[in-house]
Amino acid sequence: MARQKWAAIVMIGGLVACEKEGPAPAPESVQEEAVPVEPPVAAVEEEPVVEVVEPPPGPLTFVSWPGREELYTFDLMWLGGEREVALLAEPDPQAEVVDRAGWMDTEELRWQDTRVRVTEPRYYLLESPRELVGLAYDQSFEELEAEEIRLELEEGERLALYQYDGEGSCYLGARGLVVLSGCPEEGVRLEEAEPAEQAGERWRPRAQQWWVKVQGPRAAGWMRVDDAPVEVHVRQIEGYD
Repeated sequence: MARQKWAAIVMIGGLVACEKEGPAPAPESVQEEAVPVEPPVAAVEEEPVVEVVEPPPGPLTFVSWPGREELYTFDLMWLGGEREVALLAEPDPQAEVVDRAGWMDTEELRWQDTRVRVTEPRYYLLESPRELVGLAYDQSFEELEAEEIRLELEEGERLALYQYDGEGSCYLGARGLVVLSGCPEEGVRLEEAEPAEQAGERWRPRAQQWWVKVQGPRAAGWMRVDDAPVEVHVRQIEGYD
């Protein structure tokens, strides 16, 4: 009887102990710190790169003569004595020699054609936007358009001057074209400073060669005037006095 009571007490004690302890508390959850989310970066559109087309650099050859003016022409007088000069197949120092020729002192040379070969143009920079209006030519100086073209040039663009063509017109280079237009006067400045004594040459290229075609003993060919013992006389064409 005593054992049964003790067992009952032990069971009751165990039940009471279990009720006091209760269920085990749930473990506390660890909250992670929120990482700030940066807004998406908008894609930056790159502006298209505009390729600046430079004027044709040369050498370029023009049907002209230095200082050419309307209604004027020139005569050449030989002052080389018994000296002879080479006549070339083309107005180019690298061309083939087709003949050699010489004349009597003070004899007039009868030329058939004239060319100016520009090896280094004179460059200007535009100080403000400019509209270039004129006739366009290709590299062989065939006229491209029967009508005038108009080029809208920007400030800072290069303008090449190749040759004065008389009456205030010049062969100019811009945007890859050769254009016969008015010579540059206002709104431009020389790209490179030049000595004061060259101020009057602003409408001449920096380097050029003058060639004339003459008849030799066996063949006609091109003679370089500025490298020959000749004297140049400019005169007005007869009938326009």
